[in-house]
Amino acid sequence: ATGRNRTPDKLPNAERAALFAVCDHALAETIALFRPKVVVGVGFFAESRLRAVAGQVDPNIRIGRVPHPSPASPSANRDWAGQMNAAWDKLGL
Repeated sequence: ATGRNRTPDKLPNAERAALFAVCDHALAETIALFRPKVVVGVGFFAESRLRAVAGQVDPNIRIGRVPHPSPASPSANRDWAGQMNAAWDKLGL
């Protein structure tokens, strides 16, 4: 009703569990369909959901992370493009 951004960490447990159930299922189906060798989360949260789901679909899948360009993140406001390039290099991609 307020138009505020509702991030998963701020949701009540019941809402968060319902959201994760649907999203994790969709993520697992997408990974099973495309069978990638590497999946990359944009930010810590996305990486954590990949780690919770991807290994169950394919134990050999490589999971990585690149920085999230959130305006709320002070580090994202300092040379985000350079940080992104460094993250890709670290992942060997």
